[in-house]
Formats: sequence, C-alpha cells, structure tokens
Amino acid sequence: MEQPLSTRDRILAAAIAEFADRGFAGARIDRIAAAAKANKERIYAYFGDKESLFRAAMSSAVTDASVWLPDSGDELVRATGDLFDTAFDNPELGRLLTWRRLENTARGDEDEQSQVQQKVADIRDAQAKGIIDSSWNASDLLAIVAALSGAWASAPAALKRLAEAEGQPVSARRAIVEEAMRRILRPQPQRE
Repeated sequence: MEQPLSTRDRILAAAIAEFADRGFAGARIDRIAAAAKANKERIYAYFGDKESLFRAAMSSAVTDASVWLPDSGDELVRATGDLFDTAFDNPELGRLLTWRRLENTARGDEDEQSQVQQKVADIRDAQAKGIIDSSWNASDLLAIVAALSGAWASAPAALKRLAEAEGQPVSARRAIVEEAMRRILRPQPQRE
C-alpha cells in the first residue's frame, strides 16, 4: 500500500506544477495551497517565502536529472538517454527551466550551478583519462548533452504528432539521441 505524501511533499509537488505552468511571477501561493490541500501557513512554515519555495521546487525538480558520472563514453551516452527519459516523462521540468530562463532570474540557481560545475569537472576528468574525446570543450559537450536529451521533449507538437503518425516510438527516439551522442564522442582522425 502506497504511503500518502506528507504535507511538505504535497506542497512541493503543487509548487513545481504551479511554477512550471505560470513561472515565478505568475505563480500564486493561494493556488499552491489549494492544489496541495494545505493552508498557506504551512507553506510559509516549511519554506519561509515564495522565493525559498521556488528554490526548493527547482532543487527537487532538477535532482532527478542530475545523477550521473561519465566513467566512460558509453556512460555519457547512457546518461544522455536517461536525461532524454527524464525530460520526456517530466515535461514540468522543461517548463520550469524555460520559465526561469524567460524571466531571466537566478532564483534557484545555486544548486543547479553547483551540479553543472561538477558535471563539467567530471567530463574534464574523463577527457584527461582518455575516456571522452578531449577535442571538445567540456562546457560545450555538456550543452550538447542537454540539447540532445531535451530535443524531443521541447519539440513542436506538430513534429511529435508526425513522428507518432510515422510509427516512431519514444524508445526509437531515445536510441537516435544516444546514437547522435555516440557519434559526437567518437574520436576523429587527425587531419593533416
């Protein structure tokens, strides 16, 4: 039997949905409280203010997409596929990140900044060990991972419908994303 979510977890889930739908500026604590079946006092007791709630929501949302270490090029390919699954299965995450970019805000950025710095350091370490092609700038490579993994989640609805009409399952799209990453990582012959 599944345990019911705690009040704090319900508030966090409702906050992620609200911020994903409306952004920080458009989100309302009243709507979050109603969706969480909690009173506003509980939100302020747990999180302090709207900004702290947003930071907690961002931290919670990006945690699922942040666990990876490229022990090999194959691991980075797999991580790209796993991030594809996360982006595809959790459209709220993409909307939440898009709202933050649109609002040009650093709210909730500290945790993500730390995670990004660690991922870039992991890539550089793998490059130094000869695991990943060192001709790539590590930050550029991480941006490519992010773009590839989120490509179908953020694709226009018409393109998604076309892929579905052509009978292309989501698993095939993941395989294509992984193959693209594999090709990017393949060491290139030296040009003379």
